[in-house]
Amino acid sequence: MHPEEITLKWLGAAGFELRFGKRQALVDPFLSRPYDAKPRLPITRQDYKDFDLLIATHTHFDHFADVPYLAATVDAPVYLPRCGRKDIKKEWRSLHRSARTGNPDKWHSLEDTGRIRLDELTVTPLKTFHEVFDAPMVLGAVKRIFNHSPRSEAVKRGLNLATTHPYGPNYAMHFDWRSRGSRMLFFGSLSRHVYRVSAELGQSDVLAIPYCPANRQWMKESARLVQRFQPKAIMVHHFDLWLPPITNDLDLKKWRDKMQARFPGLPIYFPKPLKEFTLEDVLAGK
Repeated sequence: MHPEEITLKWLGAAGFELRFGKRQALVDPFLSRPYDAKPRLPITRQDYKDFDLLIATHTHFDHFADVPYLAATVDAPVYLPRCGRKDIKKEWRSLHRSARTGNPDKWHSLEDTGRIRLDELTVTPLKTFHEVFDAPMVLGAVKRIFNHSPRSEAVKRGLNLATTHPYGPNYAMHFDWRSRGSRMLFFGSLSRHVYRVSAELGQSDVLAIPYCPANRQWMKESARLVQRFQPKAIMVHHFDLWLPPITNDLDLKKWRDKMQARFPGLPIYFPKPLKEFTLEDVLAGK
């Protein structure tokens, strides 16, 4: 194995930049963070003017908001659920002709995609059930919205989150750098219906899952994914305050302690925003 040759960078929320060889791929980039998001990240969607692959695992606001702009302004293959194509076309029409450097022939629907190949990387989309939220989570977010100042901005964020393809399809992504012997199974959202995801691709080195207490079953769902796919390490994402006040402080230590009690010895990796790391770092739990 040569996992050190595969470099990752966490962009906040579920967004990642992957580099291998001379190639760069983006997954679920949410770069237009609000001014009060924590941590503050000195990047914007305008910073990404050249990449080789763009993937959106689903079309919720925090995974998809910047995908239409990136797809319309960069000539690279884009893979996303079919329901998001109209958003790209709308963005395309809103841009000046000189800015339309994206290629509509490269906008692909995941529903029609078997496997995605980029040099030695093969990505297999695996359809999952959409994310499930329960009443306590929704009520807590609503309460924080109406206690927030300025309230109008919080309401706008809540509406954006609630109305951006809430029931669109979700996909897990199996990344396989076959020539390097490295595999990562990436979940952008946490689905309780893991039986819908095929386990025939074999063991993954890294299972990437969100810290996502969207319902009272979130710990159980995380544990079921570990039990089903038997990874060598877990990489956690989506634990930042990416959309306050809808998102709130999370107890990462409590989550880690519970997961380590269930799976002793399994490395758990929390990436730092915008800091490059390798799959070797994840496997070592550094």
